[in-house]
Amino acid sequence: MSSPKAKRTIFVSSRKSQLAMAQTNTVIAMLESRFPELEFVVGQEDTVGDQVLDRHLSDLGTSTASGLFTKSLEDALLAKTATFAVHSLKDMPTTLPDGLVLAAITKRESPEDAAVIHPKHKEKGIKTLKELPEGSIIGTSSLRREALLRSQFPTFEIKTLRGNIQTRLAKLDEHDDYDAIIVAACGFRRGELGDRIDEILPMDTFGYGVGQGSIGVECRSDDEETIEMLKTITDEKSAQLCKAERSLLYHLEGGCQ
Repeated sequence: MSSPKAKRTIFVSSRKSQLAMAQTNTVIAMLESRFPELEFVVGQEDTVGDQVLDRHLSDLGTSTASGLFTKSLEDALLAKTATFAVHSLKDMPTTLPDGLVLAAITKRESPEDAAVIHPKHKEKGIKTLKELPEGSIIGTSSLRREALLRSQFPTFEIKTLRGNIQTRLAKLDEHDDYDAIIVAACGFRRGELGDRIDEILPMDTFGYGVGQGSIGVECRSDDEETIEMLKTITDEKSAQLCKAERSLLYHLEGGCQ
């Protein structure tokens, strides 16, 4: 009796955070349902964005910030130690390194930003930014969010807040440094923290980030077999919308900040 055929191994590159791993596992689950003959092994990478937490993203400079959360994963692809890499699409530069391609864009979840209010205010019944007192300190690491906050809430003080979602929540809950923080709603939901969201910020007045809500999967441009495999998890409507947004951002010479 012949032994069962060994599964072909696919090596996946991911950041280490809980949210990144949740997104990577989502992609793997989608592929496993379509390709049960494959085995997926995840390699976790540290990125500059994960390591440098004491500065605003813009302080790292344009050349560094363009691949802040992606370069380490892309290096693994180019070194052929990974078959594909999983990213939050909003973190991906609009110009990819030579030899790499954005091969899949998953179905987009709600792209809105959300506010999480400090417990001391919630005890008083405050659950929205408008209800916070003048001079409140709002935490964010995004220039886009900072600009929108300054426009709509000119009395607020904006303070840099870096780190993964668990770190950001800890900085909000355990200290008095922030009255509220602004986050991507989809990230909190994927991280099973949706119950911490206090206010969904309306898209017509608080524009969301390019590609926010979708997962992007990157691989080598000459790996036709992997490209064809990843096409099966692309959501065409989401891909069209996100590619249009990324095209606009490219022509505006913008980034993920």
